Amino acid sequence: MKLMLKLAALLVVLVAASPRADAQESDPRKAGVVTRPGETPNGAGVVMAVPSPPPLDNAPRQATAPGRGPSRGRDSAQTSALKGVQAREIKSGQARLVLASGLRTVRPGDLIGTDVVRSIEPGRILLARTSPDGQEATVVVSFDDAGRGRVRVLFGSDPTAVTAPPVR
Repeated sequence: MKLMLKLAALLVVLVAASPRADAQESDPRKAGVVTRPGETPNGAGVVMAVPSPPPLDNAPRQATAPGRGPSRGRDSAQTSALKGVQAREIKSGQARLVLASGLRTVRPGDLIGTDVVRSIEPGRILLARTSPDGQEATVVVSFDDAGRGRVRVLFGSDPTAVTAPPVR
């Protein structure tokens, strides 16, 4: 009995997987001809030629957007000491920077304004900032190929959040 069920299932799978001879003729896009049944009693139909769709061009292209690039004024808020910073030379552990106060060489542990330099890697300087209420923020200064800096301040919590008064 089990053998008969297995053979019947195998036969169903083979019949379903076998290609039909009329499969290509039933797809009008491949055949290029559409036959519509006619309204005549003898069943003669109208034959219409259908153009095939044009091939898709999936080749990669370079796209450009009109206008100026992004502005350099996209630094985070509260970046006063680092505003407009430029790098003259950055290597692991040391950087020569042009700050508002002038040219300066910094190393990990140095202070820039109230920020402490944590690490210096080519293209990026990480600083630690402590606010008066004890919250710590990470300051990331990243530099492009021309040496222009972009300053981002990342807070662990919202420094401007206001605590709601207690409900009475």
